[in-house]
Amino acid sequence: MSYELILILKPEVAEEARKAEIEKIKGLIAAGKGEIVKEDVWGQRVLAYPVKNFSEGFYHLLDFKSSPAKIKELEGSLTLDEEVLRFLIIKED
Repeated sequence: MSYELILILKPEVAEEARKAEIEKIKGLIAAGKGEIVKEDVWGQRVLAYPVKNFSEGFYHLLDFKSSPAKIKELEGSLTLDEEVLRFLIIKED
């Protein structure tokens, strides 16, 4: 099934650490036998409301294919990741 993952990372993270974080998340998808279809960097943007005392965040979009059973594992990992402010996984039709 196809999914879309929108990540908001902390703005204070250095560029190298941010790239490593994205690679780690892509690795989690690949470890679950998923496949990255498209990747889009939206960059740093002002948030509509403060999240964990941050008024800005770094946005990153990943379109990927994965089995539905692996989505819960991915959500659990993203929830525990301290560099991720917010995330949203959407199932595409």
